[in-house]
Amino acid sequence: MLGISHIVIVFIVALLVFGPEKLPELARQLGKALSQFRRASMDFRHMMEQELQELERQTQEKQRLAALQADSTPQLPEPSGAIAVGTLPTEESTSPPPEDTPPAEALAVTPTEPPTETDARHS
Repeated sequence: MLGISHIVIVFIVALLVFGPEKLPELARQLGKALSQFRRASMDFRHMMEQELQELERQTQEKQRLAALQADSTPQLPEPSGAIAVGTLPTEESTSPPPEDTPPAEALAVTPTEPPTETDARHS
């Protein structure tokens, strides 16, 4: 880094190059440039901090919504053989069948014969 002796040498060289009338004006311009640079860097830092805070807020909002959706999803009961997938049980579907309906075991399925060539010509 620059020590005191280096700063004194730079000041003497600047005084010799620019003269005593121009040196205060150059120092003012240098001071203004440094203050503008400082202001711009602070604005940039402030803008970046705001963007980071906004991203964190959005992330927290998404996590909160996901937690709310997870908590609000109803727990569906285990499906039984009588309930179709994707439907909720109702009183009608959970109640026993009426007595005039034959039980499922009593229903018989009879196989049919495949159509023959004569059947295909008649249709």
